This record gives sequence, C-alpha cells and structure tokens, in this order.
Amino acid sequence: MKSLRFLLLFVGVLAVTCLVAQAPKSQRFVLLEEFTSTTCGPCAGVNPTLHSLQVNNPTKFTSIYYHVNWPAPGDPMNLHNPAETAARVSYYGVSYVPYGRLDGNYWSGNPSGLNINIINTRYAMPSPMEMDLQHQLSAGNDSIFVTMLLKATDNIAAGNIAAHNVVIEKHIHFNSAPGSNGEKDFYNVMKKMLPGSSGTKIEQAMAPGDYIILENAWKLANVYDINELAAVGFVQNNGNKEIFQTANSSTSAPTPLYDNDAEILLIDKVSPTNCLGQVSPRIKVRNNGSSNLSSLLIKYQVNDGTPMEYTWNGSVDFLNKFNITLPAYSFTVAPQNELKVYISQVNGNNDEYPKNDTLTFDFEDGVQAENVINVWIKTDNNPQETTWKIVDANGTTVGSGGPYATAGTLYKETVTLPTDDGCYSFFMFDAGANGLCCTNGMGFFTCFYGNNKVIAEGTTFGEEILAQFHIGSGVGILDKADAGSLNISPNPAQDNVMVYVNLMNPTGAELNIYDLRGQKVYHSTIATDGNQQQVIDLDLSGLSTGMYIAEVVSNGQVLRKKFTMK
Repeated sequence: MKSLRFLLLFVGVLAVTCLVAQAPKSQRFVLLEEFTSTTCGPCAGVNPTLHSLQVNNPTKFTSIYYHVNWPAPGDPMNLHNPAETAARVSYYGVSYVPYGRLDGNYWSGNPSGLNINIINTRYAMPSPMEMDLQHQLSAGNDSIFVTMLLKATDNIAAGNIAAHNVVIEKHIHFNSAPGSNGEKDFYNVMKKMLPGSSGTKIEQAMAPGDYIILENAWKLANVYDINELAAVGFVQNNGNKEIFQTANSSTSAPTPLYDNDAEILLIDKVSPTNCLGQVSPRIKVRNNGSSNLSSLLIKYQVNDGTPMEYTWNGSVDFLNKFNITLPAYSFTVAPQNELKVYISQVNGNNDEYPKNDTLTFDFEDGVQAENVINVWIKTDNNPQETTWKIVDANGTTVGSGGPYATAGTLYKETVTLPTDDGCYSFFMFDAGANGLCCTNGMGFFTCFYGNNKVIAEGTTFGEEILAQFHIGSGVGILDKADAGSLNISPNPAQDNVMVYVNLMNPTGAELNIYDLRGQKVYHSTIATDGNQQQVIDLDLSGLSTGMYIAEVVSNGQVLRKKFTMK
C-alpha cells in the first residue's frame, strides 16, 4: 500500500512537472487602459488614485489614458487626436467615463473598483511572449521612432492578433485646469497609435523562440513637452480582446537574440506584370544580429529556374537597413510566376534564424494592350515630385510626363505606340517617395487603354511603381475589365478613401457601403455624365474600425469590393 501511495505521488509530481515545463515562461506586465476626460467630474477623483497605484507598483503594470470628448467637448488632449481615441472607444464599446480595461478582457468597469489584488492576480498569470521596446527622438527632435522586439515563449496561433505601439506623454501639467473638473495633472496620455489604431497585424503563427521586430515613426504634433515622450507597447487578440503582453519603452536598443542574423524586409523594383522575361529585383535587408553585418550570400530564382548567387559586402550595425539591387535574372514567362529571394549565408556562416531569410513575389504575364495608352494623373500637394515614362524593350523612352506645376489638378495625357509586336514598361515616380496619397493630399494615377482597361493605377506606391504590357500579337493576359472594375485606395484606410470605378454602361450609378452585418452605412448617387471611369473621394472618418463592403450598382451591373477602416 505504501508503494502504491509513493507511485501515485511520483506520477502526480511528474504530471505537475510536465505541466510546468509546457507552460508559458514569460513574466506578464499588465496594461490598464483608462478612458477619461477633463469634463468628467468623477475622473478627477479616480485618476490620481490610479496614478498613485501605478507609481507604487511600477514593475507590475503600466497605463494608457485616452481622453474622450464627452460628457462635454473641449478636452484639449482629445482635440489633439480624436480619431484614434474614438477608434479605441468603439473597439471596447465604452459608454461612460471614467472607464477602465485591464489587459483588454481580464477586468473592466469603473476604475474606482480596481485594486492591487486584481492586478496581482493578473500579474501572476504567465505570458506567452517577451517584449522589448525602445523609443528615441530624431536628431532634430521633430520625430519619434519606436522599435518593438517580440519573442514567443509559447505557441501563438495565427489569427486576428495585432501589435500596438502607442506614443504617450508621461506627464502633462497645466497651471490652470483645462476642463471643468479641476484636474491639472495628467499621466500617460495617448498621443499617437502606431502605425494607426489597428496596430500591426501579426500574420504568422509563432513557436517558442520565434521573434519579430517592428519599427514605426511619428512626426511630432501637439506635444507639450518632448522630454515626457515615451511609448507603451502591447499585443492583443482582437477575437477576444485579451492582451498577451505589454512593455514600457526605454531609450536602450532591444537586445539582439543572435549574432549572425539578417532579414529580408521587402522586394521591390519588380513589376506585377511582366512580358520581358527578365527581372532586376531590389531587396531591403536589416541586420538583426549583434555582429556587424559584413557579407551576405543571396540566392534568387523565378519559378523552377536555376538560382543565381550574389555576394554583398559592406558594414552594417544592428537594426540598420540597406538596399541591394540584384543583377538581372532571365526566365521564360508563364501566366503565373513566382520570384523567390533568400539569404544563404551571413558573415560566411549559416544564418542563425533562417525563418526570416526568404521572401517571394508573385506576378503575371503582361496584359495584351492596344497601342494608344492614356495616362491620367491627379496631382497631390507636391506636383513637382511626380513624373512618369513608358519605355520599350530596349530601354528607350517612348513617352513621358511631369513634373507638374499645379497641385490637385487632373492631367490627361496620351501616348501612341508602334503597332509592331513589343513589350513595354510603364513607370510612375514620386521624388518624395510617398506616392500620391495621403500625407500630401489625395492624388492618384491610372494608366489605361481602350475602353478604360487598366494597366496600372494607384495612390500609395512609395517612390516608384511599374507595370509591363504587350502590344501587337504578344501572348499577354487578356484584360478582364469588360466586366467593369471597382477599387478602393488606400486599403486599409483611416479617414479618406478614393473609389475608382470603371463602368460598362455609364448612364448613372449608385454607391453603397455596408458593414459586415449587412447594414448600409453610406449611400450616394454617382453623376457619371456618360464617363465610364469615375474617381470618388470619400470622407469615411465617421466609420468605426473594421471590414466594409463597397458596392456600385449601374444598369443591373453590380461591383463589390471589401476594404478595411483602421
């Protein structure tokens, strides 16, 4: 009997040991999100108590204070960023102040009921990840840069998970109360959510040891004291609103996890349509390792072609980024193609974290176009930055335009190409590297032929966008625009969106926007005046964050497009 008791005890201890070994290993840091206002009487009594609780427990939790515009308008801190505060209010369904949320879904309600026992209980629950957060001001003190390093210590399933970097002002003091409740001191006030109120979606599942680095920047606006700026980072499951982990920022750089570790961040200078059978991709690389990055062996291929190798040499420190333009790679164009670029060696060694070494870029054969090409451009506030050109297969420019003189103006230009067989490339450039939207006005471009059949169009394209197309008897993909088209840009959007519509029967149309419950949240009539191509500038700042469906109805023709408000 004694042996049996010992055996059961041993099995129990072993089971507990296994459970502990499989449990998440990270210490949790708790987040309080507080909704308040200078016009809220009870807030004046609750907020100092919450601040004192945080001061006395700095290793257990931190806070972000969102200033709303009710019960009465006029809170100056709300006026500095009303949209992102409203997005967070909508996210939680906040209907009164003061109101608090602890780690998203762990505790909620009037913060007068929050105490250290509730915080301690949540603090004792391990987190599935670790977080390292840095903030630093630019040399001119006009921007703040925030860097987040996330490392999984338990399995994190792919899903609706987002990482948030929130710039805060740690202490704002007014000599005279700015609102009706008499408060003069405010703490951890939200100034900006980076890159926006929706954060950065974490697309991939993470296993223990996996990590990601996120970098964001904000050009300062409406800051009382730059010396009080910092950041709070957190990762949240949008499905159940649980916050997995939180961190306060410091001015120290995150600690690298490996010595030799490089990441390919981006592939560009590649057309989404290709008829030349040749690519010269540019990649952006970041040194994620503690060792100075001095050499890379890069391999790349299209489809199942033989990989090409390229050796880069230089000197790059931790977290610094640089571009590499790879030599031309020739291939046989298929209807659907894939370019794969990957890092083979770092500093003469295998990369110690190979999961971020590879990127792919999918592209199609060029469309079969006609020889009369139209280029329409609505300029942004910096028209002198905008240029474009069309080049033939030999690299000879056969049409071009810009820079332009007048902001907010629609320019229409036409290029007639030879009717002989050939492959052409269309390039759109922005010298300011921010496209035609949205920080410098709402511009756009479209390159099309025939009956408004689009070769390329867009608004937010950085410094350059290109597309290739066939003329003559090439074997390009036949354009599908005969069915009409509807596009939304930018997508995701924050306030304004541009709606691009090509209609086959432009005798009148209606534009509707629905939320995912099927409720119509916007309606307008489009005065087409017989024009097939329509561009509509919509202010949708009143919509909550989430997914929507845009619908255009014209003579029985129905076009629909999903888009996201962030």
